[in-house]
Amino acid sequence: MANDKIKHDTIELHDYPRKPEIEYKDPSTGTYHYTIISEGYYPSPPVLVRTQRKKNSSYRIPDNYKVVVSWAKKSKTLNITCTINYIHQCINDKMQLKPCFKIEFNNGHQTIESWRSATHAANLFAQTYNPNGKSTLSGTIVFGLQLKCVEQARDSHRQSNTLRPLETLSNSAKRSRLESNKLLIIKIG
Repeated sequence: MANDKIKHDTIELHDYPRKPEIEYKDPSTGTYHYTIISEGYYPSPPVLVRTQRKKNSSYRIPDNYKVVVSWAKKSKTLNITCTINYIHQCINDKMQLKPCFKIEFNNGHQTIESWRSATHAANLFAQTYNPNGKSTLSGTIVFGLQLKCVEQARDSHRQSNTLRPLETLSNSAKRSRLESNKLLIIKIG
């Protein structure tokens, strides 16, 4: 199991990506248990979320991401499922990708959605879960966006899927790529 120290205080305990379970310990917010259902990928160009808690800190927001999260609050364990999916939206006459942050709880019977931010979704959940409470949650931590091991896995998948430019390949590699993709080349002029 890997033991990654992050910013001196936080610890990730994991064997990711071999096993989907990750334990994240932060002295200021507690211990969170994550099970990655769908790792997702970073769209190009990536959308960043900036954090209030740590100055000059930002995290990329993945698409097609799903994680089950649990943590203890007082004497009760909370279990939620967080998803992030991008939707094409027309903003100022331009098509843009916009992330939708969704939290399911009570065994999937209740759902919170936010188009603003992960923190907005997390705080809507906190208000719904405890209407009389004043607590707030970090969307970055609730959604697991700070997990370095998942970020590294996404980056390694992206690098392995990146194709070298056609001009840099040998003739046999060009033929192989063209045949595998069933591309037709028409020589002009």
